[in-house]
Amino acid sequence: MPITVRPQPVDPIVVGPDVVCQSDEGVAYTVNPTNFPLSNYNWQIRKQSDDLEGGAFVSLGQGTDQILVYFTVEQVYLTVREVNSICVSDVTQFSIKVN
Repeated sequence: MPITVRPQPVDPIVVGPDVVCQSDEGVAYTVNPTNFPLSNYNWQIRKQSDDLEGGAFVSLGQGTDQILVYFTVEQVYLTVREVNSICVSDVTQFSIKVN
């Protein structure tokens, strides 16, 4: 039986504002290119100060190619990884400044 090797998904590019204000809510971020709904997207937000989760949170859309984010007062990194039935992309990191 032959083995078929499929390519890893292309690293998603995050599209959205890289500067927001404290307490902004419903700020939209998407990925490009998108393979949704064939792929899921795992989003994570980490504080730049200590690399721990927090500083903002996904209020809607986890697992999809578009999320809405609620920000607090800290600079954050938004990361996303594409996952499909065959394999997983590398993590893409997007830096966001909170004014």
